[in-house]
Amino acid sequence: MTTPITKVVYDLDASTYHSSAGLSKSLLGHLLKSPAHLKAHLSAEKEEPTSDMLLGTAIHEATLEPEKFLKNWAVLPVGIDRRTTVGKAAYAEFVAANAGKNLLKAEDYQTAVLVAASLKDTMNFSGSLRVGTPEISLFAPSDNGLQLKARLDLFDPERNIIWDIKTTIAADPFGWRKEVFKYSYALQASHYLDLARRTGLGDKNTKFAFAAVEKVAPYAVGIYTIKAETLAKWDSIRADLFKKWEKAESVGVYPCYSSDFIEIEA
Repeated sequence: MTTPITKVVYDLDASTYHSSAGLSKSLLGHLLKSPAHLKAHLSAEKEEPTSDMLLGTAIHEATLEPEKFLKNWAVLPVGIDRRTTVGKAAYAEFVAANAGKNLLKAEDYQTAVLVAASLKDTMNFSGSLRVGTPEISLFAPSDNGLQLKARLDLFDPERNIIWDIKTTIAADPFGWRKEVFKYSYALQASHYLDLARRTGLGDKNTKFAFAAVEKVAPYAVGIYTIKAETLAKWDSIRADLFKKWEKAESVGVYPCYSSDFIEIEA
């Protein structure tokens, strides 16, 4: 078993981070269902990113690292019919000319630019964007020795705030609350704050904030935090998840849901 590490990395590329060992928030999301779900995810073949995932990545780069965005992304030409011989040749020529770049449809490229502009015009977030550092990778062990990891969108050292950008269809308080519940975003806040404290990047006063931004005009932004009592609840849930995973790994048995009767409230 590899000895867990504790470090803060400022220049780690995304692919290296994602291939690094450690329980991330996304992996904890699978573990939140059951150890069997996480084991199945880890054993599955990695899928190609969807168009929504590509758009999310483009929005992050356009907002946080605009120089990389201009370098790493290209707009697919409009009007090429890839069903024809001429269209196939034109497409192949375009791909060859933009080798190594991510390709976006024109409308998605425009969305990334407009969403980034909206975020940059948002008070509170814009101030952190000027002084903060994007894409910081954190690694640290849990209390029971599991390797943990997190990749922060943006850290503002002056105001001691960790920022996370979330694209959504509803950034209003009511809609966002449903998103937080659906995607367990409080688990992410708990995880990132804990890693920040364990690595020394942050402390007990560090704040975690979401910049939720809608993907359609007017690209409205909502700024949200998680209540302290909610974070405390998810800190406890995380600790229980780590114990479940440690036990599953040690005995090689990955249980799914309980076989006992569970009474639920609908």
